[in-house]
Amino acid sequence: IRPPQQIEVTCLACVAMFSANFASCFAAAFLAFNAERLEHEQVSVPTITFCSMVIGGVYLPMPLSLFLTRLIVAKADHVSGLAFFAVTLVLSHGAIMCWEANGRVGFTQQAIVLCARFAQGLGSGVLFQVRFVLASLSTQNHHQDLQAKQMF
Repeated sequence: IRPPQQIEVTCLACVAMFSANFASCFAAAFLAFNAERLEHEQVSVPTITFCSMVIGGVYLPMPLSLFLTRLIVAKADHVSGLAFFAVTLVLSHGAIMCWEANGRVGFTQQAIVLCARFAQGLGSGVLFQVRFVLASLSTQNHHQDLQAKQMF
């Protein structure tokens, strides 16, 4: 038994959005890295730390995200959990767009980007929510097919 088409598409779209969200920070990391490299011969440790935190920072608040997602789903429903994911992405991407429109690389701008990345991480629990929804609505053979679709 397959899940309803609308639910399957919505869940897979959430996984795709999260994956695109992970890759969206590469421009900010490379901008900081290249700006530092132009000024100095070598890149400083704080810049390397910033780049690492920007790229991997979306996964740091995952335990809190899982807790919040479970709390929201328990109090409301799965649609509310997906809406929470969407809101965290929209607000944090708005902050990053404002930072990139500024065009400067400094401590304040880097702090804004890190805070936005952590806010994006609050929505990372959607990966587990999507797996739960798809697993509960499909049989084992279709669930394995859906898991394979989530990887690509």
